[in-house]
Amino acid sequence: MIASERPVAGMRLALELGLCAVVLPELEALRGVEQSRYHHLDVLEHTLAALDSVVALQRDPGAYLGASTRRR
Repeated sequence: MIASERPVAGMRLALELGLCAVVLPELEALRGVEQSRYHHLDVLEHTLAALDSVVALQRDPGAYLGASTRRR
């Protein structure tokens, strides 16, 4: 799932189907865990958002780090 084109979509589907409770209970355990007042998401949603950001950065580093890092 992590190596796919859309890992967060796969993770969300696995969570929805209850697969994470069996295969990745650590991920399921993040649901509903509150963070400090500086965060608007629970730990699960924050983790999925971070994964989305990593995927976007990997696809086009130049968009985030400057033109000198763009893939050729």
